Amino acid sequence: MIDWSINKNRYNCAPNPSGGIWEKVMKSSGSLLLFFIFVFGALTFSFGQATRPQRIPVPPADFARFQSAEAFTDGQGAFVRWKMDNETGNLGFLVYKVTDSGLEQVSPNYILGSVTQSQTSTIYGGSYDYFDPQGTAATVYFVVSRALDGRRIESARFTPTFTRDLEGSTGYTRDFLIEHSQWQGGRVDAVYPFLTRDLTAVVNASRPAPDPVGQRRTVSLPSVKIAVKQDGMYHVSRTELQAAGFPVDSDPSTWRLFMNGNEQAINVDDGGQGIVFYGRGLDTFETDTRTYYLIQDTVAGRRMTSKIINSIGGNVVTNNYKYTTVTKERLTYIQKVHNGDEDNYFGQAIVDSPATIENFTLKGVDPNGPDALMQINALGVTGIQHHVNVVINGVDAGVFNGSGAYAPFGGTFVVPAAVLREGMNTLTLNTTLSNDSCVFNSVKVTYSRKYAADTNRVQFVTPGYRRAAVSGFTTPNIKVFDITLDGDPQQILDLPIVQDGSTFSVKMPSNRAAIFYAVGDSGYLQSPSVTADSPSSLASTDNGADMIIISYSSPQFIAAAETWAEYRRTRNGGQFNVRVVNIDDVFDEFSYGAHSGQGVKDFLSFAISNWHNPKPFAVLLIGDASHDRRNYEGFGNWDMVPTKNVDLIYEETGSDEALADINNPPDGLADLSIGRIPVRTAQAVQSMLNKTMLFETPSNQSLDRGAIFAFDTPQGYDFDAMSHILANQLPSPMPKTFINRGLPDPNPNMIQDPLAHQHLMDGVNAGPYIVNYSGHGTSGVWNNSSFFSVADAQQLTNQARPSLFTMLTCFNGYFLRPRPTDDSLGEALVKAPNGGAAATWASTTETTPDYQLTMGAEFYRQIASAQHPRLGDMIRYAKLTIAGSDVGYSWVLLGDPMLKIRSTPMN
Repeated sequence: MIDWSINKNRYNCAPNPSGGIWEKVMKSSGSLLLFFIFVFGALTFSFGQATRPQRIPVPPADFARFQSAEAFTDGQGAFVRWKMDNETGNLGFLVYKVTDSGLEQVSPNYILGSVTQSQTSTIYGGSYDYFDPQGTAATVYFVVSRALDGRRIESARFTPTFTRDLEGSTGYTRDFLIEHSQWQGGRVDAVYPFLTRDLTAVVNASRPAPDPVGQRRTVSLPSVKIAVKQDGMYHVSRTELQAAGFPVDSDPSTWRLFMNGNEQAINVDDGGQGIVFYGRGLDTFETDTRTYYLIQDTVAGRRMTSKIINSIGGNVVTNNYKYTTVTKERLTYIQKVHNGDEDNYFGQAIVDSPATIENFTLKGVDPNGPDALMQINALGVTGIQHHVNVVINGVDAGVFNGSGAYAPFGGTFVVPAAVLREGMNTLTLNTTLSNDSCVFNSVKVTYSRKYAADTNRVQFVTPGYRRAAVSGFTTPNIKVFDITLDGDPQQILDLPIVQDGSTFSVKMPSNRAAIFYAVGDSGYLQSPSVTADSPSSLASTDNGADMIIISYSSPQFIAAAETWAEYRRTRNGGQFNVRVVNIDDVFDEFSYGAHSGQGVKDFLSFAISNWHNPKPFAVLLIGDASHDRRNYEGFGNWDMVPTKNVDLIYEETGSDEALADINNPPDGLADLSIGRIPVRTAQAVQSMLNKTMLFETPSNQSLDRGAIFAFDTPQGYDFDAMSHILANQLPSPMPKTFINRGLPDPNPNMIQDPLAHQHLMDGVNAGPYIVNYSGHGTSGVWNNSSFFSVADAQQLTNQARPSLFTMLTCFNGYFLRPRPTDDSLGEALVKAPNGGAAATWASTTETTPDYQLTMGAEFYRQIASAQHPRLGDMIRYAKLTIAGSDVGYSWVLLGDPMLKIRSTPMN
């Protein structure tokens, strides 16, 4: 047994079989592990790590089975919703309605189905919806489901139910539904000149490495944060700076701008009326925003220089230059794709029929220029050879090929310049085989662009020793900057400006090759946000805390986090040293202002290694997270405190555990206890704190409250035996209730017990100390919605006696969905208004019951031993038994890792 007074600094040993914590676990549970080996060898079902046989799905009656289909209307549009009993290899759905003239497809694109999670495994309980702004109570709808191999089935036909409370029936307001029906999905557009190899080398050589020391010095001072989403010349006015709290009456010569810790050259308007700088956007899977910091310092700031360029070539004129446009379509998150820190969002499905239409925009197209190169990228979904036909603006371009499930592939096509259009261009795509399914990713076109401004601005290159005339400006007040050197734009003086009718051109002399940015008065870009930044010093080694609370940045959340911290500082809360940290300060100091899960990980790594007196051993994240980090789906920016993206065996997921795994290389186990409060309002934070405090009252700490072990029918694994092994780790006097989803043996058809749901609800409402489920599941259900689901969590009434829930199944802890109506079961239980859980412990991905059992048995043994009085410690010790497996990274604690667990053994 490890004494708690020593335990605060105990996590400095590597979990390995040769000693340390691992040795302690082996000594205390070695006989238990041997029992697993001999008894459970026959029970192990191949749910599958990669080194074991893959999980065999339960065969459904077909590739998909509708459980229900319904619609609601308040007279202004219809909300269509359908639920699936099961799906196996289901590409997705199209919504149709019956009209006088026949059938009309309502949803413009496929709404992707179970293939986002698996190609071959059966997914249960999927729920989908679509809003038709033209729908009425008389509209007849049906939904068509399409398998990967082209098979189709239809739902029954149905008409909407009239309701005066649309939000109560659907979870959304009518205004939101109407607005969201116009949402086109996420699109990421990038435009930039094509650079020669020599010019690229010059640009890259000029870019300094990010400077963490410079960054931390910058954010330790009062500053203004200027957001940049696209490349270009920005102007920030005095009014904007003043509104953000910048000292605009200070000496303008001491204004300094920083990006990535490096100073940027700027121009300051006369009298300090604003600043001009060249900003570069950012495009990661987590953010499209780069942050620039403006400070008022004690030394002079860096300013743009001016220069004159003379003609040193000849009189040859160049009429165009190579330019690249990239358009990425972002509609649906596909969790099954393993691609690290790349985007897991993709576009429309590509099938044989109907053809998929993709549009992209080109500016300044020169129809007389050289041929263009067009690169199209897609993702194969079926595990076969892929063949995709391509038509560009009605002209057949050919076919591109690939192979494999969830595998990227693409093709490059030569396109005559005359085929391209100014403005909107259209791709038409379809597979050549009816059993082939893919999804669109992006299109990249490198074409000949005329030297012409677009909305009074243009970035261009000169090829070297040729003249050019940049036309299309609506003002003669044109400024040209050489932006070849990173962070050091130079303004070009004395360039001839010529009027061409109602527009103006700037004449560029022949000179060395360079990158330029020309801008008229109205062409400067505006920052989407200019905000005050309070000084922070998280990187100071003078900091210390037992527990760190990282909170979402709103004042309401920070106040709620402080309330939580204050409780933990009290005697009832444990008398811990607690430090509340604003997530924005983490970004400022550890990811150069960029929204980043890696930034959170780097901060925790720094704190564990460098904070002292005391050294932190627990962290609580307060705020939701989302896999839709850039709001592609249009439900809002809910990645409030990001998690770490990880590739696991079955799919990609988010892992709070990985945030706290600071080993290099990571060993799959957190180096401090970590939990999350996955909420979107400060009021919800307070509600979960109330449950936490209530659970820690002496009357609720007793194991006499009992335990419930709910388990699934033996579909590939003996969950009954699994549950009894878990229960046997608890003290024998502790009351234990077993609830079988299925009818007792003999039950060859594995029929569900019609009383199982009621037994489960009654048992949980009685307020047991702990509830466990072992069996099949998805994000929102235990096997299916008629046994236990998110809806049931809302009906629980054990408010005075909240329970601890452990869920040895798949996906119950997936807290990353952006829709407000798509909470996982783990989230729903901790948020339940009149009962539910003080904390839940569940998986964000698919894992195997053998590993679940090993970890779970050690967890229940920890409860029985009362060796570790805090939940986070118990979880860490339990995970040591499965070190290196997916279970370690994927199991998430939704609750406080400092949650008190009974401190004395049960007699």
